[in-house]
Amino acid sequence: MLRKKNLLAVVIAGVAASASNMAVAEDGGSQLVWVPSIAFQMKELSFDQQYSGNNTNSADFDANIPMLNLGLTVAYSRFYMSLKLEKSVADGYSSTQETDRSSSGESNLIATEFTEVGVGREDKSFTIGYNVWDRLNVFVGYLDGETTLNPEPGCLDPLTLNPVASCSNANRAAVQQSIRYGFESFGIDPVADLERYEQVYTEKGPFIGLSYAWQFSNTGTLSISAAYADMNGKYVDNADDPNNTFPSATMPTESAFQEFHYEGDTTGTSLGLTWTAPLGDNSAYFVDLRRQSYSMEGEDQTGSFLYQGTSLKTDETMLGVSAGLQFYF
Repeated sequence: MLRKKNLLAVVIAGVAASASNMAVAEDGGSQLVWVPSIAFQMKELSFDQQYSGNNTNSADFDANIPMLNLGLTVAYSRFYMSLKLEKSVADGYSSTQETDRSSSGESNLIATEFTEVGVGREDKSFTIGYNVWDRLNVFVGYLDGETTLNPEPGCLDPLTLNPVASCSNANRAAVQQSIRYGFESFGIDPVADLERYEQVYTEKGPFIGLSYAWQFSNTGTLSISAAYADMNGKYVDNADDPNNTFPSATMPTESAFQEFHYEGDTTGTSLGLTWTAPLGDNSAYFVDLRRQSYSMEGEDQTGSFLYQGTSLKTDETMLGVSAGLQFYF
């Protein structure tokens, strides 16, 4: 039992997307220890999107997302390895706070002011760490993160479900919706199996960081962590116009509504503060506060004449508060 009690000073759960925190075992033993954890998290995601090139569109919003976090840490001597999954259990919804476009005829990427956006988030991470000195630890790992946006269609006629011609607040979701239901008056058939419009942002790549912990007698352990990530970012949507409902003015055989695909370098940072305290011989609770930010500058990957010279920039900032349990075996 003494060894397991000491592990409360060894492993701090709160293994977040870009950091794992450990303290040094007082007895310096070499027993293999398994530490599963489960936590509930509320994550506030602030999102900013800027599209530039042939025209300019931008929008930003904040959304609160409930998350379920599952983790597994394996500790041996001064080494540890962690796996973690963070997944939204329900979409967060938010209205865009501001938009900007070069002309009223351009369809905004996310949504227009006061249009609802459904937001989902998932992070998977793998971390390997080592205690280098006293309670100072270094770690490296790999992150696979994804943000999914489901904008509500804007500017649709409630009867025909087609965009209102005089409306300047249409978005790409509205265009996709109108293609799905067709334009019967113009002899254009609906595409009933067309998927609802969706945007997906991903960041994948390695990270490196440091953590330090202070143990307060038998009360608990406080740890801080900082990490930096150098990743590859990608943005795609599922825009589709199989019937060429909106032919391009310069190339009528091709639709003016085509999918986006942007890729570029993504940088990220993470700062965390975790408190862990024992509940019994084989269990503990933890509270984790963490701020993460990711920035991507992407270039067009489709090669389409529509998007030549265009670029997409995204900034995501996430502030999460977690509370959970961990168990030692």
